[in-house]
Amino acid sequence: MVMTVKEEVFLEHLNKNHSVSEARKIDCDEVSLTQVSQHGQSTFAFKAKVKDNFFEIVVIVSDEFPRALPDYYLLHPGKHGLMGHVNWRGKICYTTEENLAIDVDRPLDVLDYTLKKVLDVLESGEKKNLTSLWEEIQGYWQSLPESYIVYCFFDPGDAVESIYAQEKKLNGKHIVTCFNKEPCDKEYGFNCSFKKANQIHALYIPLSTQINPPLPGQPITMQFVKDLISKVAPNNFLKLQQILSRGRHRKQRLPILFSMPRTSGQKALLGLVLQFRGSINFITAQSKDIYRIFPLIVQRHDKKYLLERGGVQQCLAGKCVSIIGCGAVGSRIADLIVHDGIGEVILVDHDCLQVDNLYRHLLGGSYIGNYKSTALANYFKTKLPYVNITPEVMRLENWIKSENYCRTDIVIEATGNITSARNFNRMIRTSMTTVKPVVYTWLEPYGIGLHALLTCPPLSGCLECLFTNKGESFLSAVTSFLNPGQHYAKDLVGCGGSFTDFANAEAARLALMGRDLAIGFLLNKRNPTYLIYKGDKSQAIAAGLKPSEWYFTADNAKILRLENNFLEATCPLCSGQN
Repeated sequence: MVMTVKEEVFLEHLNKNHSVSEARKIDCDEVSLTQVSQHGQSTFAFKAKVKDNFFEIVVIVSDEFPRALPDYYLLHPGKHGLMGHVNWRGKICYTTEENLAIDVDRPLDVLDYTLKKVLDVLESGEKKNLTSLWEEIQGYWQSLPESYIVYCFFDPGDAVESIYAQEKKLNGKHIVTCFNKEPCDKEYGFNCSFKKANQIHALYIPLSTQINPPLPGQPITMQFVKDLISKVAPNNFLKLQQILSRGRHRKQRLPILFSMPRTSGQKALLGLVLQFRGSINFITAQSKDIYRIFPLIVQRHDKKYLLERGGVQQCLAGKCVSIIGCGAVGSRIADLIVHDGIGEVILVDHDCLQVDNLYRHLLGGSYIGNYKSTALANYFKTKLPYVNITPEVMRLENWIKSENYCRTDIVIEATGNITSARNFNRMIRTSMTTVKPVVYTWLEPYGIGLHALLTCPPLSGCLECLFTNKGESFLSAVTSFLNPGQHYAKDLVGCGGSFTDFANAEAARLALMGRDLAIGFLLNKRNPTYLIYKGDKSQAIAAGLKPSEWYFTADNAKILRLENNFLEATCPLCSGQN
């Protein structure tokens, strides 16, 4: 067999390993490995001695090696029985590349590393400790033939339940698409794929103990299904019989979702579709009654799993955050807050999205002319499941009198209008019986400065402290990086088209600052209550603006001191206190 120089070197090095014998290059059609491409790869077979046992192994090396690690398969996995980290097709899972650093300049060392890891897996598997197999049984299940992906939209519990499955016809076959207990959320974009699906009865059956999957190369049989049922707790088995006695699950096709406990305390989900030759009770069915059994690869799509998988802290699920202003900064704060898993987000804005907003706003052109708050709410409901978003198309002075203000845990003010922000601060300090925690966000033109301020009882101070010095009130904050009194609005189209010049990157940076203050407060973290970002001055100077004295004297130490103590004793609203 003709070999390339690279293959000759690879084979020679393989044969030098003291655990390897009879290494040779082979054609793919010499072995019955499924899902293996014959293009751009080299295939080798060899025998490996592990302790006193020999294993016949096939290694497939792609042209991307060593950037891509080789795949190893047991040639006859069934004769070795079940082993941890070896799937139904005999593929050996020996490492994860996610956090693995590979030195591409040392390919033979990479080969030695992978071979050693494979032999370690086989040595461990010979001990017949199946704990690792039970932990990764969903990975094993994925390798079963004719399996396909379905989604589970509910958190699996400990009790048997009658549930539903969505089923659609594809190429003449009935395909299960998901399991659920309630109708799918029609607003969630992913659910559009289920619109033409039929809803049929299904079962959820939790197992009380682990069970071994079918042996490598062996099909799923009715006996295996009966073995699964034997692992159902007595109280659940009684409930299962009661559900089946109603007759709704006596169908020719019955989707079943099983859960199996893992040593980690979580549940592994395994799905099956039983196809019968008639409408019968599946518990009493015999092998002759079964037409086919299809394994289902279950991907969890329930709220609890998705939030945990997304790194969300569960305690935030009971919080309510209101965002005032859904423009360039507010829309990005909303994006961050929603992905933090906040239980409810209230969006307040009475403006519509304009074409001028596009390159600084989260939303795109399809939302032009729509109210920003409503458009953002629709955007998130389409993008993510399980979000609770309330849009409020009203002015700030009206919203503050509503019930939604009273029940919010924290307000984020992101209007970009410092006059409006100061007025809001004055209203809640002088007119409201309850002073809510507020994060104020504002930016200075050309990215020269970004500010995010948290004010909340029992912490001292308010927004007006930054506009007061020795009893005198100012139009600009004492922490402004530009001299007051300068005209900085930019105009491209004439009267009525003026705007503050800042880039999308500044809006994103400020949004993160505001989000950090709000989430830090909700998590009871002791963080600075005032975050300041000092940006580059060159664009502002080029536009004819003069930086303030504070800009030139504000080093990191001074900014840090101010971030931790911004109070002003002569503030007319709070006197530097609550």
